[in-house]
Amino acid sequence: MNLLIKNDYSEIKEGLINIVPFERSNLEYIGFDILRLKKGNSFSLTKKGFETAIVIFYGKCSIFLNEIAYENINFRENFFKENASCVYVPNNEKFVIKAIEDIEVGLCYAKTNKNKKSFIVRPEDVRERKVGENSYKRVVKDIIYGIHDVDRFIIGETISKDGAWSSFPPHKHDRDLLPVESKFEEIYHFRMEPAQGFAIQKVYTEEKDIDETYTVKNYDTIIIPKGYHPVVGCPGYNICYFWILGGEKREYKLFEDGEHSWITK
Repeated sequence: MNLLIKNDYSEIKEGLINIVPFERSNLEYIGFDILRLKKGNSFSLTKKGFETAIVIFYGKCSIFLNEIAYENINFRENFFKENASCVYVPNNEKFVIKAIEDIEVGLCYAKTNKNKKSFIVRPEDVRERKVGENSYKRVVKDIIYGIHDVDRFIIGETISKDGAWSSFPPHKHDRDLLPVESKFEEIYHFRMEPAQGFAIQKVYTEEKDIDETYTVKNYDTIIIPKGYHPVVGCPGYNICYFWILGGEKREYKLFEDGEHSWITK
């Protein structure tokens, strides 16, 4: 099972880039595109049967919905220097993105039949958490999480520095077994600093029906339908992975691999 989506779109300067389209992935709930626009240009879309989160990766833009406008959304240079901004678009609502500067945004989709209300998450609204210690410490930035009234999404970014491990001890969330574990699919989208860096991503299950190890580079994406999914960067480099979680329920409860969870005791 190949879970790695390689970056083969670096030369695309503008337009919608399908990264994890529903019709070509084995995920049930979530999908992911990247949109690039040159200054002054616009893009519009209506997603029927989906809620959408528009996350500003870099640049500055305005986003217009049916009855509300989010204008001059905060400029962002890159993943490693500023927090993201995000606009939530309800099911079946048209949105228009206008680039004030050159922009790149992540379009995150989740299947839904519910109609929520739009909102904006600004950089100062992002919740930052320090997780882990020693060689597995990282900073987690929650963009859409439990305080937000959405149907399926949990979205954020994780930054790991100088060869540190992340998603460690290995954890998973693929069983509807609350309060022990919740069931979520996940997408990881990677950025490296400097850009020529790389990371090693492992995805495995106890049953070994999935047991994959990948070299991940800048702009690569990993699909995680189930299983444990630790990742480590190479020394001297920072890695950031943008992540999208989606499932039937939004209560998040991870389950650690018992063979490795002893390090936190």
